[in-house]
Amino acid sequence: MVEDVISLRRLVSRSLRLMGYAVFEAENGRAAMTLWQQRHGEFDLLFSDMVMPEGLTGLDLAAKLRKDKPDLKVIISSGHGAEIYQMLRLFAERKNSKGKRSKRSSY
Repeated sequence: MVEDVISLRRLVSRSLRLMGYAVFEAENGRAAMTLWQQRHGEFDLLFSDMVMPEGLTGLDLAAKLRKDKPDLKVIISSGHGAEIYQMLRLFAERKNSKGKRSKRSSY
């Protein structure tokens, strides 16, 4: 569970634990990356806030972790509706432009 608002992070983590899930907490993307490395990527799901401090968004974090574990399940949440829509659109555009470049370079 990656969330910078501690009260929300604890609430969600506690709720997931009550449902039987093993939950690890991180306050931002950098802390989540450290936890990922310490636990050798043994996670099945990333549940992350979209907008966090330290310059790493939830989508950026998901992309980095999926390089190590492509089948990692991801849930991104946010209280910033307009911001998340804009970030998702930019992320999709970046992904599409990278795919086009890689196709050209493979010929």
